[in-house]
Amino acid sequence: MRPLFFILGFLAFLPFSMAQRHLLPEHRGEGVPGPVDNSFVIVWESVPGATGYEYVLSDNRFCFKGCAGDTRESVTRDTFATEFSLQPDIPYYWITRIFFANGDTSDWTLISRFNTTPVDIRPLFVAAPSPLVGRQLQLFIDWAATPDIQSLDWELIDLQGRRVRPTGSILRGSSIFRVQDYTVDLSGVSPGIYQISVSPKASDGTLLRSIQQKIILQ
Repeated sequence: MRPLFFILGFLAFLPFSMAQRHLLPEHRGEGVPGPVDNSFVIVWESVPGATGYEYVLSDNRFCFKGCAGDTRESVTRDTFATEFSLQPDIPYYWITRIFFANGDTSDWTLISRFNTTPVDIRPLFVAAPSPLVGRQLQLFIDWAATPDIQSLDWELIDLQGRRVRPTGSILRGSSIFRVQDYTVDLSGVSPGIYQISVSPKASDGTLLRSIQQKIILQ
């Protein structure tokens, strides 16, 4: 009976010990630019049974609440947030925790870090999350990285270079939004390692050099 009691006790403790996974930016990765200058997007993992998430972002890795410094705190039902008015080219640190329907709250996660990088070295797009659980892939496109481009073509290819999904097009959205998110439905795609290939298209219709990012389907 003791082993069974121990297992049941451990399972009851899971909501408190369950760790959030920060998907974007990756740990110690570059900040993903937001819709206006000095804004950045952070994304965390969706957890079954969660009714909300709390995150704290700070420029001081030793202080996340009630201290001097650029510290923010927010509760959201989404699994992403946009932070504004961040200082350029410095590291920011962030943690999350989960709220459950039964009133339980998870522990805070380990600390993740990203840098607010200068505009001229930011990527055109970021695919998140990877590894991808489920079949909805989100692309975050920073149109400021290619101001003369009005559309992108994308395709999903396997490790043999074979196209898995028909080519799709992404049209530039409203000019007031710098970053655009685009969802790719990967229903029916077998688990494995793939490349999402994105090709900027010039105003005359010419496709420019494509950019690839690895994704993992589980």
